[in-house]
Amino acid sequence: MTGQAIQRFAAKDDRDDRSYSNIYPRFLFVDVGFNMRPLDLCACIGRRQLSRLEISNANRRHNYKAIYDRLRECSGVYMPKPCDEIAYLALPLIFGKDLKKIQDILEDSGVQTRPLISGNFVRQPMMKTWGLDHPDPSIFTGAEQIHHSAIYIVTGGLRSIVMNWPLKL
Repeated sequence: MTGQAIQRFAAKDDRDDRSYSNIYPRFLFVDVGFNMRPLDLCACIGRRQLSRLEISNANRRHNYKAIYDRLRECSGVYMPKPCDEIAYLALPLIFGKDLKKIQDILEDSGVQTRPLISGNFVRQPMMKTWGLDHPDPSIFTGAEQIHHSAIYIVTGGLRSIVMNWPLKL
């Protein structure tokens, strides 16, 4: 963060602002990020993880298919069909209604969820950092639909995710 950004962040933490209550708090962007990482350390960790890549990928495929099988009979849930060649990191889901309620049920059951892409990015407080006035988010109809009805479910590398899955949503 720049010095100016740190001062803004310290002066008023926008994550406590009730005007952003419709944004999932863990994915509330209060400032511009630069996605900096210590690349040497990441390379070292990645090289170590390569030894178990096939196991992790098999587990991700298993979890994706198991979750898909549990949800495919639910009406109003849209998701891509599993593909044996792809080891999905997350299963994108679009619900016809009650996203917050469904997300709470999943999280309370230990199933990790995330907003799909970040929802409607125009709603993020960091837009102020760019000096952009918030346009009316409703003019971005596709982004609004995603914002209010879509999440990712993390498939993870462990088979145990399916054990925590709630029986009914």
